[in-house]
Amino acid sequence: MIRQAAAIALMLAAGCTSGGIDADLAKVDSFAKRNRIGSSPDVFLVKTSFAGQSRVALFYGYADDLAACGEVAESLGAKYPDASYRCEYGN
Repeated sequence: MIRQAAAIALMLAAGCTSGGIDADLAKVDSFAKRNRIGSSPDVFLVKTSFAGQSRVALFYGYADDLAACGEVAESLGAKYPDASYRCEYGN
């Protein structure tokens, strides 16, 4: 529970810093690499479109984070076919 609260606080704080979006995303990546939440590895949802790739969500705390991410990726891919979605491990 404490780690989940810390992850949420980190994400909220990332939106309030003046270091820029790249620095903020690096903080989230660094936190995810060092802090597994739950029993399975945490997973990022990655969106690829004409603008490039970006990590758009972090799945943690599920019994199977990869399966949860995969379900969302499949659903988004069906709804928004101009972009592709995939999952990658965060830790």
